[in-house]
Amino acid sequence: MFLLITRSIICYGKAIISARYNLYTVRTSMKRLLQYIAISVLCAVSSLPATAGTAVSQLKKYNVSGDAQKYTFPQKEKYLTVLVFVNGKNDLEKYAVEDINELEKVGSTDKVNFVVEAGRASFDADWDDQSDNDWTGTKRFYIVKDDNPGRITSPIIESTSSADMGSVDSVAAFLAWGKKNYPAKKYILVLWDHGSGWLDTEPVQFPTKPQGDRAILSDFEKGTHVNSVDLVKIFEKAGSVNVLAMDACLMQTIEVAYSLRKYVPVVAASEELEPGDGYNYTYFAQNLIKTATATDAKMGAAIVNAFAKGYQGSDDSRTHSAVKTAALGSVLNQIVTLEKAILSAVEKNPETLEQLKYALMTSFRFRVSGFNETSILSSLENSTNGDLYNLASKISFWVQDKKVSEAAFWLQERIRNAVIANTVGGSTYIITAYQKPGPMIANKWDFELEETKYNIGNIVKGLAVRIPAMNGRTPDATTPYESYEFEQRTKWGKFWQYITAKIGQYETKNKIPNPIVNITGKKDPMKKSRVNSSDMIRPK
Repeated sequence: MFLLITRSIICYGKAIISARYNLYTVRTSMKRLLQYIAISVLCAVSSLPATAGTAVSQLKKYNVSGDAQKYTFPQKEKYLTVLVFVNGKNDLEKYAVEDINELEKVGSTDKVNFVVEAGRASFDADWDDQSDNDWTGTKRFYIVKDDNPGRITSPIIESTSSADMGSVDSVAAFLAWGKKNYPAKKYILVLWDHGSGWLDTEPVQFPTKPQGDRAILSDFEKGTHVNSVDLVKIFEKAGSVNVLAMDACLMQTIEVAYSLRKYVPVVAASEELEPGDGYNYTYFAQNLIKTATATDAKMGAAIVNAFAKGYQGSDDSRTHSAVKTAALGSVLNQIVTLEKAILSAVEKNPETLEQLKYALMTSFRFRVSGFNETSILSSLENSTNGDLYNLASKISFWVQDKKVSEAAFWLQERIRNAVIANTVGGSTYIITAYQKPGPMIANKWDFELEETKYNIGNIVKGLAVRIPAMNGRTPDATTPYESYEFEQRTKWGKFWQYITAKIGQYETKNKIPNPIVNITGKKDPMKKSRVNSSDMIRPK
């Protein structure tokens, strides 16, 4: 920085003493002096990497808006800074613009900073959004209040045309930059985009690879996304936050939340698919302003409450919860206790395998599988995501072994302690499963299937987990399940792989006909006898 300023002063001096001195030369030299000073200050305060490694190349990449000068430099410390990373470089682009405009209905205050990094793709597609002059690239905004719902009028602090928004480094750079320039007593990071929970799959790249599951932060332009198992690296690079909110589908899983426990006290996210427009950011901002001086838990609950308010009166299936990551260790310990109880019960009484099968059959499942589905039905049949509390309640109900039932009950209690707030609403599709008579073949639940719209009501409690697919398939995950600390500590995936294999062996050997079980409890049009277990939770 010193060399740049010195060089400018020398040039300015030469212009004054030169025989060719004139007013234009002095003005030009003075302008260059101010430019170099601006470059130097920008490099000193910004944590964004320069592509060419020099101050000059950095200024070419990131442009400081003249109207935003007062927001560029480190600000006075406030109570809360909310950093929203909006990856609109995909088929959610139109919602990105809408959500930033929702934030502008409230704007930053003397206690709270709202800062956004938003990206939009530069290629044409059916879902390409033309609003707000169809700007492209990536911009950083300091959110100020306005009354224009159709345009983002907040000052642009920095911009670039080439950021990779499906990168851990990009999120970490934004977080570090935001914490440095907008210091606060507490920080919230929001990750805005698609999501797929613990299931990491191949990224989407448009137009060469337009299909596939949407992992968190999918940049269709670059063909990248962030694997959920790598989310912790953001905080390893940029430090901790008080709350991580993920405005994305399916991200509230124990596998993901537990991996973040060292850096993130509270995780707010959805177990289920989210509607396309995600959060209502006006309610989101209003609630966080009210709780800016509150505890981390209350801020997490405020996010959940804002999500619920945004969908009042809607039939859209939605869930959102806030989880204390420090409480997840006791959940894992109880899972291990449950696994040991089940293994002991199976050894003593092989009929326990049939009871476990019914527990798995009747557990609630979310629509994610790791396969390119052609229908809701196939998505549910392949689903490997379920609500952990609901699964524990089914095990407690179906399995007759006392130690298993007790271990499942205490797992439910541990989950209750970990979940700060939970909202569930609307209805979603689930499988109505009429099991065919005869043994299970090759670990495949043998069903006659139909899809049914069902009000999920009070059966989802705020924390999802991997469960065996009803058809026995294994999802095509690019990241091995063993990469998660959750699996390393509990061996959950290996446990259920072993149990489902034992179920298949037991049924084949004993040739036991299976009763018909209907998850939804709807009457069978053929009036066959069935067990209604959709809402059964064994009383304690």
